[in-house]
Amino acid sequence: MRLFTYSRGFNLIELMIVVAIIGVLSSFAVPAYTDYTQRARAGTALVSLQAWQTAINLCWQMEGSLTPCSSFGQRGIPVPTAPYPEGVESISPGSVAGSIRATLSVLDVQGNALQVELRPATTATQLQWLVACSDFGASEGLGMRIPHCAAALGS
Repeated sequence: MRLFTYSRGFNLIELMIVVAIIGVLSSFAVPAYTDYTQRARAGTALVSLQAWQTAINLCWQMEGSLTPCSSFGQRGIPVPTAPYPEGVESISPGSVAGSIRATLSVLDVQGNALQVELRPATTATQLQWLVACSDFGASEGLGMRIPHCAAALGS
């Protein structure tokens, strides 16, 4: 006499539990993946702005000041023309001398286009770049697309 009968396959309850587990796991994975891809696109866009950073750096070395290095198309600084580099929607002079402002094709956590400004900071012998972002401080740093953003735009 057989006390237990074994059937092959899964019953409906087991399949529903597996589907529920997959649903819970994907609810965490999809937003994390989206955030990861947006951060990678923002990094690519920032790298594509290095041509202007290099030109401004050379202008500063030649002129000794950032004031003459504020206009695109002068003193070796390239004029930004469409099509822009990958991930960049627009490029313009920034709010301080020698700075570069760009609108990226990356969306912040609210769904707005991310804007960045690369601001030069001079010492006696070096030019360093500070990155200001439109999403600076979003969700205590957790929602920022550019992790090394150091200031908010407009500040």
